[in-house]
Amino acid sequence: MVSTYEHFVAFGVDNGGLERLLRLFQSFFMILTSYPVLIAQLMPTHPVSVHIATETCLKQLQGTLNVTRRSFRLFRFLEAFNASYTLYLTETKTIETWLDVASKSSLATFGMLESVTLPDLLGVDHLEFFGPAQTAKINVDAQIFWFIGLYASAVSTAIKLVRILAYSPVPQTGEGFGTGKDTKEKSGSEKEEGKEEKIENEKKLLKEAAEKRKEERKEWAKKVSKETSLLGQKLLADVLDLIIPASAMGWVKVDAGIIGIAMWSTSVLTGLDAWRRVGRDLERRQAA
Repeated sequence: MVSTYEHFVAFGVDNGGLERLLRLFQSFFMILTSYPVLIAQLMPTHPVSVHIATETCLKQLQGTLNVTRRSFRLFRFLEAFNASYTLYLTETKTIETWLDVASKSSLATFGMLESVTLPDLLGVDHLEFFGPAQTAKINVDAQIFWFIGLYASAVSTAIKLVRILAYSPVPQTGEGFGTGKDTKEKSGSEKEEGKEEKIENEKKLLKEAAEKRKEERKEWAKKVSKETSLLGQKLLADVLDLIIPASAMGWVKVDAGIIGIAMWSTSVLTGLDAWRRVGRDLERRQAA
């Protein structure tokens, strides 16, 4: 059994987990700076000058965290391109497969554009490839690919969710189902047995069949519930994240605080995936 402390340590040193954690902090700071009254509420005994200094500090810290997170994702676009190509090579392709290919390809392009502009954002003198204006333009253009990737992913996830809920087979029912015995072969011998023994045997078989059907229904319901929960979380995260690139491109006008709240929410939702993945890795290591 993995302890919570061990789990958190593994999550903190995991590249994906740490990046999600930093994103959570960045979004929290964005919420605070968007609504300065929150800073005043958190620091009620300090003067206004301290509140202003704290707000300035948190705004600068947001930029630093953003650049730090980009360094963690420096080569992640290669992984996304590889995943997209792997899906493309699959023999049987559904509409979800094509949407996933489009999603991962778009997200990979978005990540690549972010990576190539990273040196310009480090703030190192004489280390510029594109210049401030061109870097800003590339980063805005990258938001288009992020939006497309999120949108395709959301549609794909929604289709998968509908398929699970609409087409998942319900366990069969019936008196003889699940017993694993042929009632026809037993009919000849049952005639020779006493009436009471025959009734008891039938009751026993029916009870075993009912218990087996009950267990199968439980397992099926548990599996469907888990799958729908994971897909639902992913769908919600994709939809909420769509607000960020849409706002960056000027398609929608959203308050910075709302963006921070959406970013915080999706950081939690996507961070849970990393948390579960790290937990599975720890369990496999302990079992080995």
